Amino acid sequence: MLGQIRDLSVYDGVPLFSSSRVLSSGLCPNGPGAFTEYGGLVWVTCNINSDDGSGGEDMGAELVGSDEAIRVLQGSSSANSTIASYPKWNHTAGSGEQAFYYLGNSAMSGVADHHDYLAKTIAITTQCTPITRQCLPDVQWPLDDDDNRSFSCTPGFGANFTFSGASQMRDGDEDDGGQNSRADRPAVGLAFASDAQLSERIGKYDPTLADKLNAGSNQSKPIPDVSYKYLQPSNPLHFGAWALGYPGYSTDDTGTRVVSTNPLLNDSQIYRSELGPSTEWVLNCSASVYDVSYTWVNGAVQTFNMTLASPEMGGMISAPFALERVRERAIALQAIAAAASASDNSTSLAHMFADHWSQAALALSAGVFSPEQNILSQWRETTQVARVPMAPLYILLALKAIYVMAVIALAIGAYCFTHPAETEIVKTQLSTKGLAAAHFDDPNILQSKVVNQLSERLQPMITKDSPTEPDDPAKGGLRRAATFLGDMPDKKIGVVAEADGVWRFAVVANGVWNGIKPLAVDLVNIEARAGNLGTPGEVVKAWIK
Repeated sequence: MLGQIRDLSVYDGVPLFSSSRVLSSGLCPNGPGAFTEYGGLVWVTCNINSDDGSGGEDMGAELVGSDEAIRVLQGSSSANSTIASYPKWNHTAGSGEQAFYYLGNSAMSGVADHHDYLAKTIAITTQCTPITRQCLPDVQWPLDDDDNRSFSCTPGFGANFTFSGASQMRDGDEDDGGQNSRADRPAVGLAFASDAQLSERIGKYDPTLADKLNAGSNQSKPIPDVSYKYLQPSNPLHFGAWALGYPGYSTDDTGTRVVSTNPLLNDSQIYRSELGPSTEWVLNCSASVYDVSYTWVNGAVQTFNMTLASPEMGGMISAPFALERVRERAIALQAIAAAASASDNSTSLAHMFADHWSQAALALSAGVFSPEQNILSQWRETTQVARVPMAPLYILLALKAIYVMAVIALAIGAYCFTHPAETEIVKTQLSTKGLAAAHFDDPNILQSKVVNQLSERLQPMITKDSPTEPDDPAKGGLRRAATFLGDMPDKKIGVVAEADGVWRFAVVANGVWNGIKPLAVDLVNIEARAGNLGTPGEVVKAWIK
């Protein structure tokens, strides 16, 4: 493929937006997050507008750039999109390669095959594992008849399946403001933990938090046990996710037999609740956030260089899913759980949840990222041509040149070392016209040759024993008389046409066929009448009469 490469900022009068994505300097002047709330005691992020109150039981929060977040989440944004990349060095995890999702430029979709660039952005990869049996150790699979739908994965990480997992909310128990009124409705929850073993849930409800915040408001430094009660800057991120009613199923009239062909219901990590009917499952997930520089060439990612981002960047990504009052949180989690529940088994469900969560986490934070000029950019105007390795091509051309020179040399030699004039004469004589002309010049040429051959074969043969008696057949006689055909060498039998048009068998001896036998018979008869053949001649003579 050949083409012209030129720098590009505008193509056909239309500006092409940058594919690099960086934190907005206007929305995030101090970076992803800082200690600002409640007198500088609580760590908050730039993608959340929070109220700097003095209460502390919960923190009001609003997502920055929520309109753009929803558009990116639904794939309808004209500026941003979440794109999957599969670096070649990645390991294979479960049902497929580990996916890295990065924030890219959706406006490039129409010209991506012609625009090559080097850009920087942010990327997320997530892995999840089913742990339902670990979190419900006292339940006999597949039925969970616990009215409260509670689960406990570790002493520090447990809740109710109706709990959304939002920071500073109760765990969905009986005293949680009527949370169990959602018992018959699908619910999805997600909560972050301090480590991969989910040993402690970040943002766990603490009724004494207000007193701690007020007591520490005059402190010069944040109080460690209070600072991370809402969010915790961390990268990688560790969280547990659970769902109630994804997928749903139906039962027969008695309410005892499941009426469904969904293979997911036969998986040992998918439980069924009698109060539904609903399904229940829990996942243990870890996500890593990366700063990425990548090259896009010929319509695909060619290189994908990643560096683990700061803990603050990880904390900012987690913020939309950690705080109670972020409305987009519930929309994203329900869409993720619905997509994952279409899987055939719990492992596939976990992978599907992980991939969709990576995309949703990028989407909900897209509002605080702004376009930036690409590091490098070029436009290719290409023409399709055949690509041939140079060395074989030159060898082929050299051999063809040698072949041409050899043919020319042979032609010159043939002309110099032969006699074209004589050759033309022979060629002319052997052509159809030449043979026809020769026949008209001497029509009897073929016949005369046959007669001459016959005459030679019928001449008396003079031998040393009877030089004066050539007519005696016993002493040699006629060399090729008809009566002595049996002695002729090289005899063959064939089919020939005679003068009357009838085809007959004939004996061919020494190239003469016995169609000329009547000539020999006449000569024999003449000899017999003259009495030159003895007793056989007398017999022939009598037969002739």
